[in-house]
Amino acid sequence: MKHRDLIALYGRRGLIATTFALITRIIASPVLTRIWSPAAAVAQQ
Repeated sequence: MKHRDLIALYGRRGLIATTFALITRIIASPVLTRIWSPAAAVAQQ
């Protein structure tokens, strides 16, 4: 493979991984907040 092909391949993989991580964070953030929120409220009382 040529140098440009490798850069394009790794760049594409990096964009896919970044997009996956961002979407996962957006989806998981509200779910994790709901899970951890009652425990924090109990600990404060």
